[in-house]
Amino acid sequence: MRHFLRLFSWGRPGSKVKTMVWIQLIAAGLLEVVWAFTMKQSHGFTRMGYSAVTVLAMIGSVWLLARTMQVLPLGTAYVVWTGIGSVGAFALGLAILGETASPARIGAAVMIIGGIILMKLGGRTRILGMAAGQGRAGIDWFRPLFLREWKGRGR
Repeated sequence: MRHFLRLFSWGRPGSKVKTMVWIQLIAAGLLEVVWAFTMKQSHGFTRMGYSAVTVLAMIGSVWLLARTMQVLPLGTAYVVWTGIGSVGAFALGLAILGETASPARIGAAVMIIGGIILMKLGGRTRILGMAAGQGRAGIDWFRPLFLREWKGRGR
């Protein structure tokens, strides 16, 4: 289990850290799609199986988002997370639920995707709290709540 959890640790600043953060952010967005879809299928939380999946996916999505926000700027992380969730839920609605695909709705989804791309490419993403020799200051308080392995690690 410890080795699995290391896959999701921040490690040292660099490209591997940024890649892992973006993978976690994409996973958080996909979990948002899952909970939106299963919430619809739960019929107002009256179907327990779908309701349980909804709650678990919500917790996982927000947890991953919180982890990425330790490293990425708030605006970038939140826009990407909600963008993946909204476009993904829209696509599932079209593909599985038979919702209508008007030109305006498709155009809106395309603009959301464009906004996500611009947010990602619009500027250099600096790893917060890890620039200019700051170490991991300011982000270690969150880790012990979920990962006991961080206990006792110095900066």
